[in-house]
Amino acid sequence: MASRAAGRRTTAPPGEPRQDRSRRSHAALLRAALENFSAHGWRGASVDRIARDAGVSVGTVYTRFGSKRDLLQAVVGQRVEEIAELLVSPSDLLSDPVGALVRSMRTAVERRRAAAGLLGAWSEACVDHPELRLQEEAIRAALLERLRGVLEALAPLPGVRPELDPSSLAVAIGGLLEGLHEPPWSLLDDETAARTCAGLVSHAVFLDGALPGPGTAGDTAGRNM
Repeated sequence: MASRAAGRRTTAPPGEPRQDRSRRSHAALLRAALENFSAHGWRGASVDRIARDAGVSVGTVYTRFGSKRDLLQAVVGQRVEEIAELLVSPSDLLSDPVGALVRSMRTAVERRRAAAGLLGAWSEACVDHPELRLQEEAIRAALLERLRGVLEALAPLPGVRPELDPSSLAVAIGGLLEGLHEPPWSLLDDETAARTCAGLVSHAVFLDGALPGPGTAGDTAGRNM
């Protein structure tokens, strides 16, 4: 009875298209799952609680996602795509390459660290479901490809280091991002970690003369390096 009542709470106003109602409940499920996996881990999060927090029935969860594992995969995939979308766009590179790269890195660092609880849940799930490692490898490969594409677009621009190797640097940046929620990076607060990572990457990509000087608006990323 409780699950049916919860399901009624998500009923859209009369006249709302069914596909809109579907999108609303889908988004609510992903939000609730993100919160629960982040707070309670893979083993501690329950489908019952996720459904209750999303305002839908348990049956709706299984109808949409099939299993708790599939739900976690959907949440992780969404977060990864959000981080990938933060990478620099070609138009930003042309108008402000240094600033665009720095802003992109800072936001990616903040998002990655904010996902520490979710990443912990993913690690737990990989122990119970080793096949998830295949998806992890595919995600990593896709992100590295996106990073390499950004660096290749930067390579011919003025001020970029002539020795820049997009493939190698993409791997280095990917490794940096993956470890941001673990020691020793976790010893730094979010602002310091974001500033430090952005500075490291900008110095690896651009010649010193192309970076903002002390006292300029863009200097915050490279300061204290």
